[in-house]
Amino acid sequence: MLNLDTHMVVHFLTGDCTDREHEMIAGQEIAISDMVLWELAKLAECGRLKIDLDSGEFLEFLREMTVFPVNLEIAIAKHAPGFQF
Repeated sequence: MLNLDTHMVVHFLTGDCTDREHEMIAGQEIAISDMVLWELAKLAECGRLKIDLDSGEFLEFLREMTVFPVNLEIAIAKHAPGFQF
């Protein structure tokens, strides 16, 4: 499963992916974190990205992937190995 960051999702949705990026994505199961959805909404709200999060096209895009929730366990494992409270 390929986990895309916000940058790659934006490029994928706007058609700005390179041929190499399309090759890497093609045929892969795609996942994003729920934080990507928040970042897309903020970019749209600030006018830095023209995207309709309610559009059928975007909703179809979401149906084709897994959206992982970000929880404390993931945050600690990804950003602070060995961190303890």
